[in-house]
Amino acid sequence: MADVPSDDRSLPTLLGPGPTAAIIGVVVFSLGWGLSLTDGVRRLVGLGLGALYLLLATVGISWAVKRDMRAHVHVLLVALAILGVTTMVVLPHSGPYLTLPLLSMLLMFTSLWWALAQTVVVLIAQSCIILNEGYTPKMAVMAAAGYGAFAIFVLVFTRMARTEQKAKNEAQRFAAQVAELATERERTRIARELHDSIGHALTALHVQIAAARTLLDSDTEAARECLDRAGELAHQGLFEARQAVTMLRSEPLGGRPFAVALDALVDGQQGEPRISLSVTGAPRPLAAATEFVLYRAVQEAITNIHRHAQATRAEIDLEYGESTVRLKVVDDGQGATSTDGGHGLIGLRERVQTVGGAVSVKTSHGQGFALDVEVPA
Repeated sequence: MADVPSDDRSLPTLLGPGPTAAIIGVVVFSLGWGLSLTDGVRRLVGLGLGALYLLLATVGISWAVKRDMRAHVHVLLVALAILGVTTMVVLPHSGPYLTLPLLSMLLMFTSLWWALAQTVVVLIAQSCIILNEGYTPKMAVMAAAGYGAFAIFVLVFTRMARTEQKAKNEAQRFAAQVAELATERERTRIARELHDSIGHALTALHVQIAAARTLLDSDTEAARECLDRAGELAHQGLFEARQAVTMLRSEPLGGRPFAVALDALVDGQQGEPRISLSVTGAPRPLAAATEFVLYRAVQEAITNIHRHAQATRAEIDLEYGESTVRLKVVDDGQGATSTDGGHGLIGLRERVQTVGGAVSVKTSHGQGFALDVEVPA
């Protein structure tokens, strides 16, 4: 048989509760019909064959595919084919319909040609058995037509399910690729910022320590000032490193509700500037992507306030509207002469745009900085 298609491996999706119930229903109905039309040893043998067929078609196939044991899947399909034909000999009235689940699995795990070959084998065997039982050729043709109609329905339905499964797998792979690219882009941006910020802080720290060593004997006061400045630079570098580690986390909210994670983020800021958080409107759960973007926006705003603003106070306001959510961050720092922003603001704009939102910035020299993020709710 052909190898199991790589996009059809996940049997739990293909044989969930619905398809499994259908297999059980077909087998039980076929056995019940056939057993009611026979007796004696045939009935016992047919019951045993049918039970074994049902066990292999559900538990056996599921066990093999979940473990990606493709050779075992093929062996089980062959065993089911042999059981189906043998059951046809013992229970000629119901045996053919017992093989319908096998047709579906052959198409799902091998190819259409194997399913058609199985159909032809069943039709030939069915006709031979019916004629051997003493029925007329007309009865054999009618039985073959009935089985053929059911087989066509099963093959068409399975083909549709397989196509849907392929489309779902492609969509999942595409989503995974997009997420991987987005993660890599975010890591690259953070790495660039670490190089610019922490690299600068460490370089300046080295300069201050070297100056303190030079002045230690000749000017103790100046040396102390250099060491004080070095301490500030070390504190700044440590803050940058912690912020970077937080941003690199795959789940920045840590599984917490958005409001709880946001409170913890703001409460974790100590010293100057004083940062406060207020929430207006009716808080409600948002899409995971939207909460992620808003959380990152607050992180970026806090980082910029500590790094550039030289502010004494900052206010963060989260406003829930009817169809949008608005995040405002305002500080009383030195402001800036341009709103173009650095890599952080550019990355923030890109993230907000992915959820259909917009970013606006207002600032001027000596007038503080105001960030406004609005996203669909």
